[in-house]
Amino acid sequence: MEAEIDKLNVPPDVKQKLKEGLNTAVNAIKNPSTSPDDRKKYAEAVSAINQTLKHIQDPTTSAPDRALYTKVVQGVNEALRRSQDPKLAVGERADYLRTAQGVAQIMVSLQSPTFPAADRGFTIQVVTLISDALLASKNPTTAPKKAVDQQQIQKVIHTTATAATQATATLQDPNASPQAKDAARQTLATQANVLQNPKYLEFINEVKRYNPSAECLTTIETRTRQAGWPDGSLWGLADDTCRDTLTAAVADSSSKWNALFTCVQQNAFSTCPTYIPKD
Repeated sequence: MEAEIDKLNVPPDVKQKLKEGLNTAVNAIKNPSTSPDDRKKYAEAVSAINQTLKHIQDPTTSAPDRALYTKVVQGVNEALRRSQDPKLAVGERADYLRTAQGVAQIMVSLQSPTFPAADRGFTIQVVTLISDALLASKNPTTAPKKAVDQQQIQKVIHTTATAATQATATLQDPNASPQAKDAARQTLATQANVLQNPKYLEFINEVKRYNPSAECLTTIETRTRQAGWPDGSLWGLADDTCRDTLTAAVADSSSKWNALFTCVQQNAFSTCPTYIPKD
């Protein structure tokens, strides 16, 4: 697997992280103190990565799929690395392991010729966003600065991954009812189309009143895709790229959104959704 990692079209530091994640999983599998259930989760994730690395190098794999699977492997790997992070609480590490297993399952499902072609688009969008969120939430330049915000974003990622994993499994289940499959599609569509959320659109229109930079708007949009409304949106608004915009918004006491903007400026953004104006 390390040889397959070396073949990937990614920077050397990414390859190093991938190898670290692989070693983390292998060491956990070999550790006699690892529970049988956790050992199974690690083994499933490693097997999925191994299969996907080979799929990436298959000359019949399209360039878009090659890029997709490379990104998702990085997401699974990041979750595996965090599942053994001694700085995290036991429950948080368990969440990361479940997320790694779930995203790995989706990754393998997408490679199956039996996966419904009509459902592939939304599934790809969702699993890409989960992988992006896993990476962004731990990158020092993009991660939330406050511990309480980090924990909230982690919670959102784990919840999204669990729902997406269940939805993907339902779509592949030949015994699932049409109603269950429609509900699964709706779950994935909602996750993929978060930028169409009416309250998010109202929020972003209010932000635009304060002449945000293109970089600020891009950051808010990206974080909203990764962690949804409102958590991802407020994560983006709290970013340094939106500092001037937020200052201007806080100064406008006439806006019904002022309490929310003030909270984001002064407190952990995860404590601020209570200030979102009610319809």
